[in-house]
Amino acid sequence: MNNVVTKEKIMAIELSRSGEMTTAEAQNWKQEVVSHVKQLRVLLDEGHRRSAWRSLGFTNWTDCLKSLAAEFGLSERRLWQLHSANQTERLLNPGSVGEIPEKHLRPLANLKAEDVSEVWQKAKETAPDGKVTTAHIEQTVSKYFQEKDLDGFYELIINSEFQNLLPSLTEREFSGLEASILRAGVRSPIVVWAGVLIDGHQRYAIAKKHSLPFKTVEMQFDDETEAKIWIIDNQLTRKNLSIYEQAEVLLKAKEYLSWVN
Repeated sequence: MNNVVTKEKIMAIELSRSGEMTTAEAQNWKQEVVSHVKQLRVLLDEGHRRSAWRSLGFTNWTDCLKSLAAEFGLSERRLWQLHSANQTERLLNPGSVGEIPEKHLRPLANLKAEDVSEVWQKAKETAPDGKVTTAHIEQTVSKYFQEKDLDGFYELIINSEFQNLLPSLTEREFSGLEASILRAGVRSPIVVWAGVLIDGHQRYAIAKKHSLPFKTVEMQFDDETEAKIWIIDNQLTRKNLSIYEQAEVLLKAKEYLSWVN
């Protein structure tokens, strides 16, 4: 039996299947998601278009993906990456998904919908030797942000002393933050001082990993000591810190004060 997904098969599926899924169809769709890994993007696209989540009893698509990830041992972050790629590819080619590699689509996913086609076309036109690569697409996206005077991804200076003053996230917390940023982008501005990262190290690491755009807020300090005091004070004023995290910040503050005194 030929299980290769072709453009013709995708179009045939779309023409033959319409309307919201029945419960039985949605259950079959859910099983296909885990058993046909190579067709995962196509299956996710169908499930989203035909509201499989509603027929499975979920409130929204987000809860459906969380359930799939938990039930079948999949990566929720990866499912969101594939879904984002599908949404981006449909802006370029409304008739199908899966023809453009997901890694090529990832840098484009952070553009406004009306800009995706323009940047994709520029990437193809300027690709060295006509070969489109993920690195070249990332460069094209960055250049586009610069030309349009938009906030994009760019390198910041990491000061290890500043970074070590902050409580580190657990692997689970980092994964949760990463999944949130992949869904909604880097919503909170990253704090910088003369190009040096002051606050937002985890968000910056995730933005760098996925070439995501972000906004920055520029702070003014007289010297590094003043910057460190601000970092500690800023952490202690955050309402979402647990008692353990507050204690960790206070211990680091006490350690730092012992250095400067």
